[in-house]
Order: sequence, then C-alpha cells, then structure tokens
Amino acid sequence: MNAPAAGTRKKGFFSQQDYFAPLPIPTGEKPKDVMNAVRCKNDIFIDVGNFNIGSGVMVLWPMIVMCLSVAYFTGDIYDSMLGAYMTGVPILMLIYMLYRPTPLPIRFNRQRREVCVPRKD
Repeated sequence: MNAPAAGTRKKGFFSQQDYFAPLPIPTGEKPKDVMNAVRCKNDIFIDVGNFNIGSGVMVLWPMIVMCLSVAYFTGDIYDSMLGAYMTGVPILMLIYMLYRPTPLPIRFNRQRREVCVPRKD
C-alpha cells in the first residue's frame, strides 16, 4: 500500500481527507506521555484529551492550607475573610467544573492518518 504524501487532500462526496504529515520515522526512543494527555491508546486509535480535576485540587489544597494557617496564627478577621475569598472563588469554579460534561477527546487514527475533532452542533 502506497501512503499519500504530506499536504495531499482527497475530496469525497461527503468527506475530505487532509494528510498533514508524512509517516513517522522510527527513532528507537521509547514514547513518553509526560502530561498524561493520552486517554486511550491501541493499535488503531489514540485518544488525546485530558480532563483531570486532580491538578486543580493540587493547586487549591496548598492555597487553603496557607490561608487557614495565616488566619489562625495572626488571629485577624480580615485575613480570614481575604483567605475565604481567595479560596472560595476557586472552590466554586472547581465545583462548577465537576458538574460539566466531560469534553470528548481528539481521536487520531494511527493506520489511516485521520483526525476526528468533535465539535458542538
């Protein structure tokens, strides 16, 4: 099977296929997923899209501890209110994000070099 060259566009009756890149060159390096962005991977598809609420919690938790400890050790009510505001807004944003539907991942077809990007209708 001869693969189309990069930059080739094939138009069908109801579809269009764009080939953006040439076939990969084997380098011998082990693949790495540093940001944990690959959701699912098999021989046919790679689903890329990360919706990880843990990173938001990792940022929010030290903020809460810091604001509570400053308010406790100073004993100032204004520090407590400032800390409540500084942590309350991100907590409300986190709760809002928890109840939103999970966004669909971008799906790469490994064999046919196709990309499926879900969109709102």
